[in-house]
Amino acid sequence: MTEYGYVEKAVLEWLAGRFTDPNDSGVGWKFRSAEAMEEFNRDVTDPICDGLFIPALQRANPAVDTEEKARKVAQAFRRAVDNPDKQEANRRALEVLRDGLSVVLEQGSDSVTVRLIELDPTHQDRNDFTITNQYPVNGSKTAIADSVLLVNGIPLVIAEYKSFVNSGHDWREGVKQVHRYQEEATGLLTTNVLCVAADEQELRYGTVAFAAKTEQDVRLQIDQWRPWLSAYPVERMAWNQKGNGADDDPVRKAAMSLMRPSNVLDFLENFVVFETKRGQTTKKIARYQQFEAANDIVDRVLEGKQKLGLI
Repeated sequence: MTEYGYVEKAVLEWLAGRFTDPNDSGVGWKFRSAEAMEEFNRDVTDPICDGLFIPALQRANPAVDTEEKARKVAQAFRRAVDNPDKQEANRRALEVLRDGLSVVLEQGSDSVTVRLIELDPTHQDRNDFTITNQYPVNGSKTAIADSVLLVNGIPLVIAEYKSFVNSGHDWREGVKQVHRYQEEATGLLTTNVLCVAADEQELRYGTVAFAAKTEQDVRLQIDQWRPWLSAYPVERMAWNQKGNGADDDPVRKAAMSLMRPSNVLDFLENFVVFETKRGQTTKKIARYQQFEAANDIVDRVLEGKQKLGLI
């Protein structure tokens, strides 16, 4: 049995529903196989799937009322993130995905701000949430990611799975693999929010260190990849709860919370920063305690029931 049988298939079914049960939708992702994705005729040198991106732009933006206008937006987005500095390209891409893109849709008209992803929780159903596997992107080599989470055809999360039983490698090898992608197919990481690496026993998440040049650099970055112990929004402070037997699979619990569509978009909007110190910029993402505490504060304010002690 391969990594697919030991780890990947389980994660896919937790996120998108059991393949044998059409009524099981998992946590909200739609699984599209590699064969199904081929129907969109994506250029494999381009990580963005226009077959999903173009219709999504029209759904989310009344001003983008024709396919021609949607394609103009798609071209403008690609130009906006075209930068030889890989980290700057990623920073700019996430900025545009959060704030929208100013585009002149018709000659002689004023520019309008176009949303590429609908972040408003009340309208997130306008997005397309696709999870696929064996997603190829050509660069200097062909990178084939185990799983990719695409929102409106834009790859936001890359996941790599390793089976210690099958290969003797654990999640750390997955971290090394996503770092190889920045050399083999840089575009796959341009719109990346976060990455995941998992084996049979453990799931870790983190970011790619774009400045990593050596194996030692990557090993240092591996130390920054952390477990995800939150079950937000289903359960609060799950890491303090006692185990529950068969339901206490740490990989399942982490995947179904961290990789939940609303949480991925929350990370995109609120929990990724690029911090510059002494002339060096580092991409940072929140830990599970920070993520849950911040959301708890917002939830309590919106509920209006608790005036003091928000944390």
